[in-house]
Amino acid sequence: MNKYEAQQGLTAQRLQADLQAIGSAVEESLNETYRIKVEPKERADSERQRGLANSAVQSGVLAFEKDLDAITQSTAQQAKETLAAGEPPDVVDQRETELLTELRESLPDLKADAGKFAKLSDSFSSREGEFVQEVFEP
Repeated sequence: MNKYEAQQGLTAQRLQADLQAIGSAVEESLNETYRIKVEPKERADSERQRGLANSAVQSGVLAFEKDLDAITQSTAQQAKETLAAGEPPDVVDQRETELLTELRESLPDLKADAGKFAKLSDSFSSREGEFVQEVFEP
């Protein structure tokens, strides 16, 4: 395993953790919206917690983008050095590059969906839960 593969493995783990953090924050926001409905006396605390959860969603998206940039740069540098050394491109490395390209292309949708979720959440929309089921759940 070369230095790039080790670095990419760690960054891939961070990408996965970023996605899990986004999912957890969305779930927390939904829980707080529900708590507002069933515990009216705790509305102020629930709104504060929901706001924090929605901020965590946005932070998670930014962390995901940063880590995606890092792994993309690492794979590009690895490919450049491989070609400079006269070695043929590895099939696995090519597939990883394709997957990273797909992730990069889906990033605007993730950002837009996170923004839509925050708007639905902040407006107490009854569509909030449906939106999460349609967009964020597999």
